Amino acid sequence: MLRFGVILGALWVLSGCVGSNEVTQEQLQIMDRADQAVSGALFEAEVDASTSYNVHKDGFVVIRFSREVPSDV
Repeated sequence: MLRFGVILGALWVLSGCVGSNEVTQEQLQIMDRADQAVSGALFEAEVDASTSYNVHKDGFVVIRFSREVPSDV
């Protein structure tokens, strides 16, 4: 019964987060420009296959490099 309560609580919390994920047209444009810049830079550095990244609504980018990517890149 406790497990059911935990699952129900988690679903309730997650359902409250759905409305805050809406993205405006301006934010989409910012995200698109950031995505193009990052993907181009990673391609030029020839590390696009060894990285992943996430673009936030404000254009902030989080890049994760695999261990194969040299630190000087």
